[in-house]
Amino acid sequence: MLFRSTIQGANLSANTRTWSSSDFSGNNLPTQLDGVGVTVNGKPAYVYFISPAQLNVLAPEDATLGSVPIQVTTRQAKSNVVNAVEAALSPALFTLSAQGGRYVAAVRADGTYIGPTLPAKPADTILLFGTGFGPTTPPNPIGQLVNAAPLADQVIVRIGGIAADTQFAGIVSPGLYQFNVVVPSVPDGDNAVRVEIGGGFSQANAFFTIQR
Repeated sequence: MLFRSTIQGANLSANTRTWSSSDFSGNNLPTQLDGVGVTVNGKPAYVYFISPAQLNVLAPEDATLGSVPIQVTTRQAKSNVVNAVEAALSPALFTLSAQGGRYVAAVRADGTYIGPTLPAKPADTILLFGTGFGPTTPPNPIGQLVNAAPLADQVIVRIGGIAADTQFAGIVSPGLYQFNVVVPSVPDGDNAVRVEIGGGFSQANAFFTIQR
């Protein structure tokens, strides 16, 4: 499994940045940024973003399911150990930070951002993004840069409870999945967005604004 996880706390890093090309060793993802590393069940995670209050990491390959220990290491010290639940699938759509993450992060096919003040219309092709949606066909190696590939399991994207025409559903970069869908004919206003895969669902209470 390869999904992005967020760790929040204090004094996690002296710097704020995401990984850059100089952090990679060939195609291998970095397990430390500026001396900041994270272990999940004793295995090094891949560190994507660091800041004093938040880290974003990609979980390493691990067959363990259930509660696993997580610990942060910096050049100065190690954090306390906390536990999190590890699952084969942990699907989640990325959302905008405003309004408590109520709205999904989405763009039109031309790159135009969509939000509550810039709604989409039925028949628009939109791009949604998320993490934790599982393996692809062909599979991509864990811990390395990836090639875009479709998901191995069938995906249904529902907007306003209606199945959208999903033109692509797959991984596009480490831990980042993309869904290209055509907005179905649903009522104007906020419509719930949910992705179904392998018996799992993305989070509830994620919405998308439609305005004809």
